[in-house]
Amino acid sequence: MKVYRTTADLPPLRRAKAQAGSLLRGLFPRLSQSVHAAPFDPAWDWRGRLIRNAHLFDAIRTRDHATLQRYLHHFWATGESAGFFDRFSHRFEDLFLRHHLGLVDALDRLAPEFARRPPRLVEIGSGDGRVLAYLAGRLPWVAEFHGIDLNARQIAACRERHAHQPAFHFHCEDALGWLRRQPEAPTILFANGGVLEYLRRSQISTLLTDLLDRGSPAVVAITESLAVDHDLTADRDSYPYGLEIAFSHAYPAIAAEVGFTPHIVADRFTQPGEENHPNRWLQMIALGPEISPASLAPR
Repeated sequence: MKVYRTTADLPPLRRAKAQAGSLLRGLFPRLSQSVHAAPFDPAWDWRGRLIRNAHLFDAIRTRDHATLQRYLHHFWATGESAGFFDRFSHRFEDLFLRHHLGLVDALDRLAPEFARRPPRLVEIGSGDGRVLAYLAGRLPWVAEFHGIDLNARQIAACRERHAHQPAFHFHCEDALGWLRRQPEAPTILFANGGVLEYLRRSQISTLLTDLLDRGSPAVVAITESLAVDHDLTADRDSYPYGLEIAFSHAYPAIAAEVGFTPHIVADRFTQPGEENHPNRWLQMIALGPEISPASLAPR
């Protein structure tokens, strides 16, 4: 998927749906307002869904990233996102275990940096908790594992599944709000499979800045999807892209701007037969100033 710099970059079918939705907004102004307030309410019929496309079209046209992000937030917080977890439960094996474990190997090399103060690992967008459980098995030197997700159903299921494991904690809220209420502690911030793409650039900057401002050792380890035509070196802006109209961000630039130093950056395109083909993934480990880059060297 390519970036949507203007509405002309949208697929023809999406533009047609937006045009139809724009006509319906004029006919049903109250419905239009209701859709804008709760865009992914499962009660919407075809009229509401077309109107939603019109609102999204306008947000891309005006570069209203706040509205785009609010729509994404509503999708993941409502029952509409349940279908994603049901349809893509195989992503753990087919995507994470097969293609993304290099990041976990690199994280494990950081163990000596936390020998005196074991860290907490905070996964943003923990979903069904399978990745967090795998990390607990691979990183036994981590003291606590926190999963944060907007979907209450997933969080409830994870709490029940890991009720007997005192090191596991699950929270249904946004990551920044949760982190700001926690005591200062060494932290590994982890996101896998495309999570930060649902946040605006300013929100990611605020999240990382807040993490550094706490004064404890901090590490950011992410695997994020990107638009295939986003040049991260020449173009450090953020753009909507893809079917979900998420954001393609220049993650290394954002991390560096707030004081992290990216040390592992792997940018790759998927191959035929791989999950989500065609697409592009960026894996990055960025270290706070208290962490020695030498610790990431293969042993």
